[in-house]
Amino acid sequence: MIHLRMCGGLGNQLFQLSTALKLRQSIASNQSILINFAGEKYAANRVLAFEPLFEIPSWLLFEPVSLRDQLLKYSSVHLRVGRYTWNAYNDVFRFIPFPSSDIFLDGYFWRKFDKPSANSFFPQLNLQSLKFDRSWLRFLRNTVAVHIRGGDFISHQKFNVCGYQYYKEAISIAIAKGFDDFIIVSDDQKHAAMLMNQILDEMPRITYQFLPSSSPLSDFNFLRQMPCKILSNSTYSWWSSALSIAPKITIVPSHLALGLQRPRQLHEDIIYLY
Repeated sequence: MIHLRMCGGLGNQLFQLSTALKLRQSIASNQSILINFAGEKYAANRVLAFEPLFEIPSWLLFEPVSLRDQLLKYSSVHLRVGRYTWNAYNDVFRFIPFPSSDIFLDGYFWRKFDKPSANSFFPQLNLQSLKFDRSWLRFLRNTVAVHIRGGDFISHQKFNVCGYQYYKEAISIAIAKGFDDFIIVSDDQKHAAMLMNQILDEMPRITYQFLPSSSPLSDFNFLRQMPCKILSNSTYSWWSSALSIAPKITIVPSHLALGLQRPRQLHEDIIYLY
């Protein structure tokens, strides 16, 4: 059994799930993956945010947090990986002598991950057909989607938060490629509007509007379908591009966090800033 202690929202969950899938494919192909939120600060309110994206097989299991899970977690530190000096994307990953019975994964697993490797182990799960909102059609040809992460993320000192300078340069690149219409996807429209209005003062030719948001998953699927997009430095943004069905131009920050190089992606026309 592969025990996966999950934490965070959709982007973080996809990195954690991908690690478990890689492990299952490499050395434990007959194993089930058991997911819970043991020890997670908001465990009582967490859901499997990725669940609507995939057809969930019988070997991918979820159970509510129990006392047994807590005890197993803390009594199995020597088996857990992800938060220490190496991780499950280590170059010698395939040669690590994991035990054959229970394996415990605990971490965010951002490092040493790229889209080609995802192509090799995500086929263990089938993507659901993408639900298309017909109101999105008018944006697909001449509009650039801009993801702006806000909320408590922008005050976190460990993250290289994308601000005015990044978005100004990214929008300048989009303009040079013939775009002047932008649709903003954000969980913090007040912050995003303040940032975009600053840019509008210097670039009055552009127009922008906010995507009417029905849910984080709907916003995620919208970003997946947009052929041209400017991403933030969040895991949510990264996966909306990695699971994109129509990549054309993608502008991204080079780093997810201070000192942490952004995982490379597969798209041919991808522009890294900073």
